[in-house]
Formats: sequence, C-alpha cells, structure tokens
Amino acid sequence: MSTQMCLEKLIYSCPQIHKIYVLIRTKKNQNPEQRLQTMIDSPVFTRIKKERPEDLSKIVPIPGDIAAPDLDIKAEDEAILINEVSVVFHAAATVKFNEPLSAALNVNLEGTRRVFTLSQRMKCIKVFVHISTMYTNTDKTVVEEIVYPPPKDLGEVYKFARNYGDDAEKVSKMIEGRPNTYTFTKALTETMISEKRGDLPVVIVRPSIVTPSIKEPFPGWLDNWYGATSSLTVIAKGICRGVVGNRRNILDLIPVDYVSNLTLISAAKCNSKGQLTVLNSCSSHVNPITCGELVKLYTQQSVKERFYSLPFPGVILMTKYKWILRVISFNMKTVAFVVDLVLRIIGRKPKYVKLIKMSDYARDLVEYFTSHSWVFKCDEVRALYASLSLQDQKTFPCDPSHIVWNQYIPLYFNSVKKHLLDTQKRF
Repeated sequence: MSTQMCLEKLIYSCPQIHKIYVLIRTKKNQNPEQRLQTMIDSPVFTRIKKERPEDLSKIVPIPGDIAAPDLDIKAEDEAILINEVSVVFHAAATVKFNEPLSAALNVNLEGTRRVFTLSQRMKCIKVFVHISTMYTNTDKTVVEEIVYPPPKDLGEVYKFARNYGDDAEKVSKMIEGRPNTYTFTKALTETMISEKRGDLPVVIVRPSIVTPSIKEPFPGWLDNWYGATSSLTVIAKGICRGVVGNRRNILDLIPVDYVSNLTLISAAKCNSKGQLTVLNSCSSHVNPITCGELVKLYTQQSVKERFYSLPFPGVILMTKYKWILRVISFNMKTVAFVVDLVLRIIGRKPKYVKLIKMSDYARDLVEYFTSHSWVFKCDEVRALYASLSLQDQKTFPCDPSHIVWNQYIPLYFNSVKKHLLDTQKRF
C-alpha cells in the first residue's frame, strides 16, 4: 500500500482530524522534514494543495527508525505520541523479495513489534491497523480472512538465523511454502500481533498485488514499478516472449485507492475492545482476472498506442517448462546482440541486450506468482463496505466486485506510460 495515498485520503476525506504524526527516518542526506516535503511535492497531494493547502500543516514528522532499538525516537516526541495518538497505521516494511533473513526479521517483524509495543502504551489508543500482504499464506490455495498458524516457530527461526546467518540456500529450504523472506516474515508478524494484542483492537489488512488508483486522487495514479507493473511493461514492449505460468491462473490485482480506503474504514469500524479483524484486500474471490486476460488487455492497449519496440507484443508463451524460456531468452539475446552491434557501427547507442536482461529480471521476479493460482476470500471486506452509509460508500469505495477489468487495464497501461515511462525513460 502507498503511505502517500493513505495520508492524502485521510487528510482530504477526514477534515476533522487534528494531527497526523508520521515516523520518518533520515535518508540520503535528507532529514525527516525534507523527506516529508518531498512527499508533499508528489502529484498525489495536488487536490489538497489546490483546495485546502492549510490542511497539510496537520502532518507532523517524527524522526525515528523502525529498525532501531526503541524506534530511535526522542523522549519528548515519544511523550507526544503516548499522550495524543488514538489510531496507529503501521505500513512500514522492507518489500525486497530477496532481503537477507536477518534484515527482513529486524524490519518486518521486530520493527512491527517496536511500533506495537509503543502503541500499547498510548493513553488514547483505539485501534492498531497493520498492513500485511495477501501472500503470507501461499501454501494454501484458498485463503480466508483469519490468522493462520505461523510457518515456523519464532524461536526456531531465530535459532536458525544465529546458526546459519543469511545462507541463501539454507534459508530457501527453511521457509518452505513461502516464496521469499518478505512473505515469510510478514506471516510471522501476523502471528506475533495476534498473540500480543491483549485488549487492544487490531486490524490486519492484506493487500494482494497493488496497482494504480482507479479513482483517487485521480484515475491512474502510480509512482513505482512494484508488483506486476514491470513484467507487464516488458511484455507490452514485445521484449518478453515467455512467462512461467498458465493463462488460466488468476493474478490477483487491487487498485491502491481501494486498499487505502479499506484501511481507513477499518480503523473507524473495527475498534471494539480486544477485537481482531483480518481484511483481505483482493479481487480473486468475487472478480477474478486470469493471466491470459490481463496480458491480452494490456498488450491490446500497447498496440493501440503503438508503444511496442518489437512487433506482435501479444504473442507470448506461458509454460511450466523453464528450459523453454531459457531457449527463448538465449535466442532473444543473440538477436539483440547483433542488432546492438549494428547500432554501434552506425554510431547509435545500443540498447537491446540491456532490455532483454531487464525483461528476464522482471519475469523472474514474479515467476512464483504467475506459476501459481490462489483464491483469496474477501467476505469481511464486502460486509464492512455494505455496512457503510451510501455517502460513505461513495467516498470510500473498496468492494472489488465493482472493478470493470476491460476498462481498468487500459487505464493501468496509460498510467504506467504517463507516470513512469514518460518521466523515467526506463525502456
């Protein structure tokens, strides 16, 4: 989920809020105040700056770091949080799929524990909302809105980390049933929160693959290459010609504003003493889209916009046989090498070998998700949405059954082209 999106929506649609404290660490020679200003300069805050710019003063940066002991928060800032905060949204995490186990544990699990422990000390606390991921339980084909038993005993995990460190091969075997350390540590974190919550109301929001906004703050807002975006783009360029998977597999997508809206609704509605609520922010249960249909709709828009670098971008093989893809990739690289050689000879900059390598990387990054198919239940989400007034339903849409894929996927393509490709010149 985008923190910027949630922050913008909170300010825009909940004007009665007094203050919003944001924990920000110093990064790349920018202090928290400078990083906050960079965030506010993002296009996501455009409508607030036009309509109610004074409300941006409600955002207060708190210097800190979830990876540091006691969050590295000053005593005076901690006192403010303890005395004033009533709702905590915890979305910070390392989302690198290949993060070393020790780093993923420190940020995703222990970082959450640090924030959760501080939240339990807050005098006015009403609810703790934790952003997890829909892929914490990839060992199941149907995932309900419950906290499942952890993949491993936490004590066993820390003992393993002490004995074997970040040995990638051993870690891969230890996290069996999970594709990477990100989903593994997020699963452990859900269990920790569930067991340690006491009387504090807790909400766990699990987004699936987050995609551009469908409506707010404007249709098609997007600011990163995460999820399916990079893979779809190399396919649309005609660079990627093969994917591990099956055209009938479901790829679960959810617009970022739906996730943000659900997060805010849950804080307002799921705050009974001791209540634990799990909300799957996803689409596969009530409004599925297959890998084949997704690629078809995305590449159709590529052809319409004449976006492709190589002809017939929709011609793509989906197979379970990786050796076939290696052959395709080798042939593509051979052709790319020859074309780049010609470009060098005529004095132009070579690019195709680099593009093929980028294509292979993007394809491999999502291989686990395209080669499997899950159904994620969202009954609690839809019931929560149905319980809202008609006005609140209009203000905070989050029911995935309302997404019209043959309208949304072209919007997805155009948002990538406008907000990523036209600004970053990546392909």
